[in-house]
Amino acid sequence: MHNGDTSIKKPRDHWEQACDFFETMLDDFRSKNLLRKNIDKSERERLNLVWENSRKYEIALNNLFNRFSSVGMDAGAARVDFDKKCAAVGSPKDTVNYLIFSQLIGTFLLKLEALFRTSLLFFLEEREGIRRHDTLRELLKKIKKISPPIGKELNNLINTDLRNHLAHGTFWFQGNTLFHAENSYLEESTKMPLGKLMFENLKMNLITNALVHTLKQKEEHGYFES
Repeated sequence: MHNGDTSIKKPRDHWEQACDFFETMLDDFRSKNLLRKNIDKSERERLNLVWENSRKYEIALNNLFNRFSSVGMDAGAARVDFDKKCAAVGSPKDTVNYLIFSQLIGTFLLKLEALFRTSLLFFLEEREGIRRHDTLRELLKKIKKISPPIGKELNNLINTDLRNHLAHGTFWFQGNTLFHAENSYLEESTKMPLGKLMFENLKMNLITNALVHTLKQKEEHGYFES
């Protein structure tokens, strides 16, 4: 694996846009009495543990990228550099590649399920059809029904097709290219270069971290208190 600079950055305008959107979303939910109030402290502490766990996954992925990336090198030099780094840790190239692939996919799914779905459902009342056991797809459909503009924007932000294909196991790698398919007959597969998968992970990092940041800011100002 030798894909250049993979450090996670938060372009200020994208970060602010995401935070502004989530603030608008929460205000909309509040106006519809969809937000939980006065959440039990022990429950809230468990969510903090979920957030901390997700943060550690992100750090682990970044450390892998930083350890094995070859920033600023041409393709030939990057391959040689990657071979040397694999030899230095005593692991075959395929082992290192699939360790990175696994961490990349796992972190992507964790961000969607733990940081986004779980965090959002945690602060929502079971009203208007919303239930605490909702899947990501069910939650997004219900939000779109409750508040169409909010739901439409969330669907634009979140790649549910990629999420479903990865979670359902309808994907495979050929070299540094991911193929993900619509169903278990592996039909209608889509080709995605590894760099694009990294980009999707970076995008999801920004979106989910912006949601958590906005929730924390709101909490500090008593937003979820009666």
